[in-house]
Amino acid sequence: EAITSCVIAPEERQADGIRRAALPGGGNQRLAYDAISAALKDARTFGQASAPPGRPCIELEAAITAAASRLPCDPKRRRERAQSAITTLVSKGNLQHQEGWVWVP
Repeated sequence: EAITSCVIAPEERQADGIRRAALPGGGNQRLAYDAISAALKDARTFGQASAPPGRPCIELEAAITAAASRLPCDPKRRRERAQSAITTLVSKGNLQHQEGWVWVP
């Protein structure tokens, strides 16, 4: 008789291949992320720029304003610190920014 064999190999599911960015750890970054996330929950604009369809988006200016309102620093420095926090969040993959729109990936 012929010898036959069967090999079962696991396939990588699409969800397993996607890695989420770690939540921000810096103080200003975390406050900015929380403020922007709250603003995105109330967003009425979806799928802008290259965001997936149905993904809530806010304009960068609204994100800066939301983040600045939560930062516990000198009022004249809040906008600058908010911009810096957003830049870091985008570079670390916590937020996406394109064509003036911000969303959570």
